[in-house]
Amino acid sequence: MEKRLGLSSQRLPGTTLISIEGDLDVGAAGQFDAYVRQARREPGDHLVIDLTEVRFLDSAGLRVLLHTNTYATRHGGSVRLAGPRRTVEKVVRLAKIDQHIPVHATTADALRAALTAEPPEQPPTQDSATA
Repeated sequence: MEKRLGLSSQRLPGTTLISIEGDLDVGAAGQFDAYVRQARREPGDHLVIDLTEVRFLDSAGLRVLLHTNTYATRHGGSVRLAGPRRTVEKVVRLAKIDQHIPVHATTADALRAALTAEPPEQPPTQDSATA
């Protein structure tokens, strides 16, 4: 049985804030994934995912976060996690998700970082490497 999450999003200049309430687990991962796809306006959007009201996170939820991050970074965007509770943060750190997705103590910190982040560095082209 699919669990229902509380999900909301707010579009800000250059960033979409997605807030989650509930358990981000195998029963809710599909709903969250579909919501993220709908909330993202452009493939290269910067996303801040507010985890302050997430009580539980399992491998299915982690998988959606990683998939979302992979999609965003391939298209010039980014994902940032904000305000995880201690238990959720522990799962994120143990699974080493924080090595791929920045984790911020507060939503305000994550939004500030997303809004001021410089675009990802592009690898040098052959022309610039020989110049």
